[in-house]
Amino acid sequence: MNGKSMDVVTRVTKAIQNTAKPKGRRGVPALMGNAAGVVATGNAGIVYVRTFEGQVIEILNRHAPNVPDHPVLIGEDESQPGVLQVLGSWSVFDQPGRVDNSPHGETHRYLGGDVSWVEKDRFLPLLVLPNGLFEVQIYGGPLYGAGTVLGEVANQLLDLASYQPAAGAEWVLIQAENSTGTISVVESAVVVNKGLLVRSLTPAPDVDHTPLCGIKFYDGQEKLQRNTGLGGINDFYDLRFAGYASSVGLSSFDIGAAIHAAASATPADADEFGFRKDADGLFHKTALSDLRSVLRYRQFVTSNDGSGFQFVQTADGEPVMVLLPVE
Repeated sequence: MNGKSMDVVTRVTKAIQNTAKPKGRRGVPALMGNAAGVVATGNAGIVYVRTFEGQVIEILNRHAPNVPDHPVLIGEDESQPGVLQVLGSWSVFDQPGRVDNSPHGETHRYLGGDVSWVEKDRFLPLLVLPNGLFEVQIYGGPLYGAGTVLGEVANQLLDLASYQPAAGAEWVLIQAENSTGTISVVESAVVVNKGLLVRSLTPAPDVDHTPLCGIKFYDGQEKLQRNTGLGGINDFYDLRFAGYASSVGLSSFDIGAAIHAAASATPADADEFGFRKDADGLFHKTALSDLRSVLRYRQFVTSNDGSGFQFVQTADGEPVMVLLPVE
């Protein structure tokens, strides 16, 4: 602190000491930040505040949010006598003060002492939540794949009351069409009771669709519930982060079905095929023309044992055939 700041601090301290403490006030009113609206000084826990005289001072803040022009009370705390600091927010006229909560983001980081774990339920894009009885709220968001946005799901409500079975239980999959974002539903087979609704029975999405959520429906169910805490009833199985996305929006287990359902065609030389390269373990592609070249041309060598037999083998010594002498 420079000498001018020390003079201001001295005047404020004396004002506090010489002023009676009326009910409802514990210190001297001030505003957070300097004249330019800057609150943080760059030193941890130290902020700029300005008095009603317009003087800017640097003091300790552990009790109020770092919001420019936020009214506060400054003075000495009984637990730290002699230390001028922000005591808390100051309610001005009919405007109540903000909740006193000083900046403490570092404490919520990993190993910060008060880690704030972020559950996937707090991410709104494409989230499906119950909205009373058997209606759900679907939050909008983009469908992404192949390096681009494929489609966009709109915020919407969806009534699913008709999917509750009269007897037994089933999964209902909420899915979005990749190119349009249109929402549709896929039902699983009905099982005897909800206890048999294991997650592996969740139906696969249709081709070119992205799964958002699986929901349990069963007889006697009064409403849909999404309680992810311990002991809570949870009818929802969030699939947004299940790794379904691919270059064509298909899951790994429905690619075979997609190939089987595709129209037949004769491949041309420029058409491409995928393969896993053993050298790096990665997925690669090759054109039909290259594939033909690899399969068509192999180097073979022949040898003769002197009795008229011709032995044909590959260049690395693998036997291929034996040619018998012609009588």
